[in-house]
Amino acid sequence: MLDVVLDWRRAHPGVAVERVVVRGNPLLAARTDRPDIATGRESQVSVQHAVAAALLEGQAGPDQFTDESARDPAIIAMRRKVEVVRNSAIPTIAAEVELWTTDGTKHALSTSASRGSPANPMSDRDIEDKLRTVAAAWRGGHDVQPLIEGVWDLDRSKDVSKLLALTVPR
Repeated sequence: MLDVVLDWRRAHPGVAVERVVVRGNPLLAARTDRPDIATGRESQVSVQHAVAAALLEGQAGPDQFTDESARDPAIIAMRRKVEVVRNSAIPTIAAEVELWTTDGTKHALSTSASRGSPANPMSDRDIEDKLRTVAAAWRGGHDVQPLIEGVWDLDRSKDVSKLLALTVPR
């Protein structure tokens, strides 16, 4: 669901959104229908927060799931505009999103398989970029390129203990 929202935001920069309906399997709602959150930890399991932050900031990385982001007045206001609808006909890895912009236009978005699922795996570059983003949020300046190369060379490695050492910054 976040992928289609982010793709829409990239295609429509600066367009104001008035209302959002996220349709998904009941499991999506059971795990993430949490409109009233107050902390970064809670924001990580709130579909309302994820959609709101993605629409307002054009990203859904670690910076969008902090205490500061959870308390951002603009994100809170957008969270209130996100409705979650359960639909058991939608597979657990799929989602539908309807966005209404302030000019009244309705945009229908959908994905049959979330990125990272077996039906829609992440590319090698996506995996590498995700590791770089998470590592930078954890410790800025930490070079994860040796770790990335070590993982890709794992099947040719004679000593996997060296890989573990690459996970610890020097």
